[in-house]
Amino acid sequence: MDDPIHNRAGYPFCPSCSAYFPSGTACPECGQPRLLLDTPAAPNTPVWRAEVPGSVAVQLAIARCDGKPVLAAAWGHTPRRTDLRPADGGVTLLNLADGSTIWQESVGMPVEGGAAIADTEGARIVVGTAARWIGAGEGAVVALDLQTGKVEWRTPLGGAVRGSPAVDGVRVYAAAGDGLLYCLDARNGHIVQRLQVCGHPTPVPASPIFVTERGVVQSIIVATYGRTHDRTDGQVVAFDSDSSCKSWEFGVAGNVRGTPVQADGKLYVTAFHDYPSTGLLYALDARTRRAIWREPFTVLGQPGDRGSFGFPASAGVDGGLLYVGCLNHRLYAIRAATGEPAWNQEVGAGIATTPVVVRGLVVFGANDGKVYALDATTGSLFWKCELGAPLLTSPIAYDDTIFIGSDAGAIVALPWHLGHYAESALREEQRGSRPVAAGLWALAGEMESADYARKRKYIERARALFTSAGHPDLAARLLRAQLWAKPAEVGREFQSAAQLVVGRDRALAVELLYEAAECFDEAELFGEVQECERQASLLDPAPRLTLRCLTAERQFEPDQQAPIAFEIKNRGKSEAEVFIRLGGVLAQPIWTTEPLRIGAHGSSEFILEMVPTGAGNLMVELTYRDDRGRDHHEQKAFPLNVRAAPDIVTEDDAGAVIVRTGAGAPAPRIRVKGMVGLLRVEIIGSRTQAADS
Repeated sequence: MDDPIHNRAGYPFCPSCSAYFPSGTACPECGQPRLLLDTPAAPNTPVWRAEVPGSVAVQLAIARCDGKPVLAAAWGHTPRRTDLRPADGGVTLLNLADGSTIWQESVGMPVEGGAAIADTEGARIVVGTAARWIGAGEGAVVALDLQTGKVEWRTPLGGAVRGSPAVDGVRVYAAAGDGLLYCLDARNGHIVQRLQVCGHPTPVPASPIFVTERGVVQSIIVATYGRTHDRTDGQVVAFDSDSSCKSWEFGVAGNVRGTPVQADGKLYVTAFHDYPSTGLLYALDARTRRAIWREPFTVLGQPGDRGSFGFPASAGVDGGLLYVGCLNHRLYAIRAATGEPAWNQEVGAGIATTPVVVRGLVVFGANDGKVYALDATTGSLFWKCELGAPLLTSPIAYDDTIFIGSDAGAIVALPWHLGHYAESALREEQRGSRPVAAGLWALAGEMESADYARKRKYIERARALFTSAGHPDLAARLLRAQLWAKPAEVGREFQSAAQLVVGRDRALAVELLYEAAECFDEAELFGEVQECERQASLLDPAPRLTLRCLTAERQFEPDQQAPIAFEIKNRGKSEAEVFIRLGGVLAQPIWTTEPLRIGAHGSSEFILEMVPTGAGNLMVELTYRDDRGRDHHEQKAFPLNVRAAPDIVTEDDAGAVIVRTGAGAPAPRIRVKGMVGLLRVEIIGSRTQAADS
């Protein structure tokens, strides 16, 4: 049996109650909220989009804040001609789930390289700043508190810091434009060491990296630009981590802008040369600098070519292949063992980002403002997404979601399939990932509205894959959600699924048998109902409660008390003592203080008074204990039909306007036509919020 993969933005079932849940942000059965990052999106649509006040830096960083994943995005703003805004830069911390801003802090100068995470005595975000004046330039290393964004320390260096710092425990390494590699204490920013990379000022946009062996740092490597006027080569320099002495140097025929990449004991270095325009990719032994390939992989412009051919970013490494973008509008796939080309693919503009491989797709940004996804094996185009501005930020992946930023300050989260569900499902089938493919086929059917035959074909394919992968329960739930499925047919599907899973999961088999009983009840096949309940009771005699709202169809008035009636059925073989709690779009939650006793195979109706605040889900929670002393908790959502609150209009001048509304209710539209000193909105059941106007 394949394990189910709850694929980001590609899994159409509720992770809490397993109800079919192809769209929306709250499960229609249990009301469990779903993160925006997990919500299936329409084709070619980002999951979320955020904005920062400058060009997004080259490198994004993912960390954890209060136990939740966050995205640290550094940025910089350099004024251009008529731009009156001063130079600035900073860091914005985004909630990875929905792109909302947690905090944003300026550091006073542009940040080019990106953010690094230092998790020592309190997590910090560390960035380098760069003002490119004459010579070495001006720069500093700045540390910000991960929780608050407060600047903890700032250490000026002897030149611009164009790359991202590198962090090893309590040490922060940053290469500056004065030709030195600085080692700082991560706790206070004190300079511990200055290591000479080269004897003259030079740009260092590449970040330092660590060469590790069995998890222990052996050396620190820095790569630099060369100098055109005296034909000085760029340098790759390694420092021993213990002695801080130079271990070796290696000259490259040009400039290194992308950070060298270490993989399997090898170091891959990209470079570019201007006259003639050339791109070079070197493969070195990370410990000895020995060249692995006979010659570097080279892309050379021909006489008369006006374009650029350099490699301005690092190579991406995956599965024995290197993926490197070139300014000649092509992405090259190179065999890591030999340096020979496997394939290349032309796109719409030059590529200045490092590709990332996600589920067999090579994803990268280009200067035409598009994100491209190519097949990692063949190079064929799978999808592209327009962001509207050149892309200089390298994409990163987290749980198969891609995050990338643009030169205009936009940051987006893209699902790996970008909403191309049918094509992605076929790819996943070929890769052998049946549960993921099944979920994608289901979503492909959900998105298909024009062709009924195709829609049904996709759904049936999804059901077949779920069953063959060992998840007949998901196949049954998928069938139950289809309009063409008859209750009796669905009941038999649940019954069959229970028989398939009973040997490995008795609890799931019981649940499926009761769901089969509900379907047979709807089809008025009462003999099958009794048989399913009998089989379920033999497996587990505990109570089994089902809840039905008897007054859900009526329209309720906002902020007005009204009764609501429910029926609880116990399909189990033992009595249940039930406590009930109502929440959701209510002014105040309601709960019972005395248990409601429901006998085996019995039912009971009850009425509670509530005050709905607006349209939305009424959440009903049932808590009960069975005769074995086991506690059970069930939750179900019921959409309430509540009349919309009217618009509030003030025609005359007033000293104050006070509007009272319930917590969770849709905000009324307030139009003020006169002069008002104070506009106050009071939310019943929550803290009072006030705003002067």
